[in-house]
Amino acid sequence: MDLEEKRGNMINNKKLLKDFFNEANRLVNKEGKVILSLSTEDYVKRWKPQEQAVGFTLECKKMFDSKNFQGYEHKMTQKDLQAQWEMEKV
Repeated sequence: MDLEEKRGNMINNKKLLKDFFNEANRLVNKEGKVILSLSTEDYVKRWKPQEQAVGFTLECKKMFDSKNFQGYEHKMTQKDLQAQWEMEKV
């Protein structure tokens, strides 16, 4: 993958994350919570997930344990590098 493709992927993923939070903000009530699982790899940090989470505040950040989610099946990234983000609506 060349640099232009990587940059395009980063922009698309950042937009996807922003759109996700915009929709979650519309659908989640005031006492609601969004749980998001993201890789801890550097490329994900460039998506700036906390900046995309307008209307939410980071409640905690912890390692993702797939045992807590019945039926979860890992697909793409190294599961030991995933982190779970829990954000409260503000």
